[in-house]
Amino acid sequence: MGIYSLLGGAFGIDWAYRSLFVLVLNAYHRDHKPDLVIDPSAFEPIRADPINKTRPEIFQCKSLPEIIDKAPYRIMMTYGDADIYGPSQEKSLARYPTATKEIIKDCGHIPWVHAPARFEELLKSFYSL
Repeated sequence: MGIYSLLGGAFGIDWAYRSLFVLVLNAYHRDHKPDLVIDPSAFEPIRADPINKTRPEIFQCKSLPEIIDKAPYRIMMTYGDADIYGPSQEKSLARYPTATKEIIKDCGHIPWVHAPARFEELLKSFYSL
């Protein structure tokens, strides 16, 4: 992934970013149902130039506060029990200590694909309150 990111970022090579995104989606879906075949041609429209222009703008944005004691709205965070971003979720959870945390069993990073019924149930429950 690193070499593709370097080639796309430093040299503006379109195919490198396309290859990076294919690898990322394959990682998201690895070992989860449904078994998805990622079609690389779906990434044909991806271009390095807009990505490379967006990144510096993002880095100029002011960071969110580390901890928001009481948000003025309800927050629910969902994670799959096998999410590839496992340990980093703790930083998000620490930022919003009053958030409801839901861990979805047998699920990866994309709950609406890996566990759609459970994800729908959580959303309906959260928004019906």
